[in-house]
Amino acid sequence: MGFGDDEKDLDETAAQMIAWLAPKLSVPLGDIRIENLEAPLGTGFSSDTLLFELVYMKDGAEHREGLVARLEPEEYIVFPTYDIALQCNVLQKLEGT
Repeated sequence: MGFGDDEKDLDETAAQMIAWLAPKLSVPLGDIRIENLEAPLGTGFSSDTLLFELVYMKDGAEHREGLVARLEPEEYIVFPTYDIALQCNVLQKLEGT
């Protein structure tokens, strides 16, 4: 995606992430938002990395989580194929180590 300083791309990506996350969290679209979305520099070219805070209302309480999203790059393709699901599984297994 090559976000760089393109605020429009970040806004569109936030909207797509909200649409994807809302049903996974079983919350209405209006009860979820993404704050402080940024594409930090210096994260390499093997994937696009986004940092953000996920904020949502569920069961009458506000929940807030700092998260990282790794996306398959659209520019600067380093590898012939990407398996983001495999990367996710590996990172989940490494959590807490």
